[in-house]
Amino acid sequence: MNVFLWIVAGLLALAFLGAGAMKLSQPREKLAASMGWVNDFSAPMVKTIGALEVLGALGLILPG
Repeated sequence: MNVFLWIVAGLLALAFLGAGAMKLSQPREKLAASMGWVNDFSAPMVKTIGALEVLGALGLILPG
């Protein structure tokens, strides 16, 4: 059971890392083409959301 939970946490961390890295690396205008909600937030806020997603990915895989 423990191995299964680590696999699920790792997959979730990969998803968070991918989404966060995309928000950090691409400009807001390019993100708005695929994510409509980006237009409701400022560019620094979108980058902050991306950084928090990356930190969430690290929090899932680093031991407590």
